[in-house]
Amino acid sequence: MAQGIFAGGTDYSGQTIREIKSDIENWMEYSQKIKNEFNQIISELMDDKYWETEVPFEFRSFCDGTVRICDTFYSDFQIVVKSIDSDNVTKREIELMKNIYTVAVDYENWSWRSFRQKDGYWHDYGNPLFIKAERLYADGRDFYVTLKDVSNALCRMEDYVKDERITQINDNSINIGDNNDLRNVRINHEQNVNRESQPKESWFKKFWWTFLVPIAVAVIAGIILFMLKMN
Repeated sequence: MAQGIFAGGTDYSGQTIREIKSDIENWMEYSQKIKNEFNQIISELMDDKYWETEVPFEFRSFCDGTVRICDTFYSDFQIVVKSIDSDNVTKREIELMKNIYTVAVDYENWSWRSFRQKDGYWHDYGNPLFIKAERLYADGRDFYVTLKDVSNALCRMEDYVKDERITQINDNSINIGDNNDLRNVRINHEQNVNRESQPKESWFKKFWWTFLVPIAVAVIAGIILFMLKMN
């Protein structure tokens, strides 16, 4: 869907999960576009010996981080899209979206702080190499500003999260949540089988001593009485 004119101002409350998926796929494409653009411009600035000598270190760090984070965003977005396709959105996908939003906000702040940090304000107007570096700042910041809408999208996605549950299945497996299937799990089954398979002792074997002890006592008492009478 068309995103709002303000950063993070798009309303997803009336959007379907398929419409959210479409935006996520656009963000995936966007992340790869930014990655390729950054790689190309950085390479050109390095060839002209401008990257290491004129571009502030912190801004170079921001640009290098952006190249890496674009791949991270793309990978995480892929997981979210797959969960939507399988109608299996879980808390994991919500947490991934939350992290993307948090990182995007942090990097957006980093973009302008790092670009303007050299001597208070770094500028080299009229230099075509500076214009290329400035493009990294402008396009990179626009990218992260756009991703602030991830926060609104994930709030709507929470309506589609499936309940985590534990269900017993007829084949002695246990299904935890929606993805974790533990096959042939038997709880206390083996102990019960072992106990049932052991031969049961007869009642006489268990309690024979309750009969023999009184008899032995009586015999001994009789012998003692007999000996006393003999004396």
